[in-house]
Amino acid sequence: MELRVRLFSARLRPGERTAADAAADGGAGLTALAPARTVRELLYLLIERDGHEGVGEVRLDRLHRLFGSDDYRPAAMIRAAMAAVAAVPWDRSPRVLLHEFPGLAAEWPVPVRMLVDTALHDLAASEAGRPVSSLIGGGSEARLVRHTSQLLRHEPLALSLARAERLVARGFRRLKVVVGVGSPEADRERMRQLRARFGEAVSLSADAGGRWPAETALRNIEALAGYDIDYVEQPAATGDFATLLSVAAQSPVPVILDEGLSTLADVERIASGGGRVWANLKLVRFGGISATVRAAHVLAEARVPVMIGQTQEGAVATAAALHTADATKARLVSLSGADELADDPASGLVYGAGTVAVDAPAGLGVRFDPARADLLMQAGPPSASSVPVIAAPVLAVPVAGAG
Repeated sequence: MELRVRLFSARLRPGERTAADAAADGGAGLTALAPARTVRELLYLLIERDGHEGVGEVRLDRLHRLFGSDDYRPAAMIRAAMAAVAAVPWDRSPRVLLHEFPGLAAEWPVPVRMLVDTALHDLAASEAGRPVSSLIGGGSEARLVRHTSQLLRHEPLALSLARAERLVARGFRRLKVVVGVGSPEADRERMRQLRARFGEAVSLSADAGGRWPAETALRNIEALAGYDIDYVEQPAATGDFATLLSVAAQSPVPVILDEGLSTLADVERIASGGGRVWANLKLVRFGGISATVRAAHVLAEARVPVMIGQTQEGAVATAAALHTADATKARLVSLSGADELADDPASGLVYGAGTVAVDAPAGLGVRFDPARADLLMQAGPPSASSVPVIAAPVLAVPVAGAG
């Protein structure tokens, strides 16, 4: 058996869309999007087995904020990923490893589970000659296409309106507006101007990110609802389920839980809420495709609408989320993060006409170029005498913020 397992890192620079990106989007303007604000630190796992490949990805640089702990700093996650790669019996088939995954990965940090779980799904589907979606309950269509929202961050109003203009010109009609950073009056003015500029040609929603005080959350929603918004994400602080349920019961628009939704207990609590609160499921919070699909099934049985979202990741993680959205028949998709990247080592994900799409006759449908990333570690089968089981780490590019 030919087998090689490698761990890579990459630092994705801020940058405009490239000419190739513009061509893939049907010729949209070369500078159709503003540069990403921060350099992203990504970790990749590449499994090569008898002519087939599987790739996984996790974003490192914001995990400590996402999970609220310094234990999730980049350097700690890299060490945990190396230990996981060293522990996996890679000579077993990916289907067997996925079956054994809950026990195998029980002690791993959740982001490391996502990394390995995604790569195993990609490899298993590649070997089967099927899309990942078909392995997890979806159809067998080779091309996956979903309309996605695009995020309007908190920034000066003129810049936000200009960004909205560019997105709408590219066919994106679902705009999610970050609120709760400035004043409620500024949020209302932003919504007012967006609605005045685009009318009913766009749908608007709001992402409060848990920034509203409990006593003002409902009042803020009611004010924004006057601009015909579709929903509000996380109007209550993380973990404040009492306020969330109370606000949702009185809100004139759907309320979606995002931050704080990461365990089966969280899912079951939302499922018991009578459908008043919707759910934004993210692979990095649950530990990969399998766990996210299980959470979606629990919510589907309770008739709770689901959004599949992300944390502004790269093409591999976005493709994994797209397959998950297809298989779970998610009502909403918020997968715009990879649209802003100019130098992603993975290709195959396409944005345009308001959608995110991938051609995936087998696997995830993305192609990872090792030459565009930095090797951290290599492993091979225990029987391979010419390849060390664990090679010395190669940290060619320092990881910003590691510690």
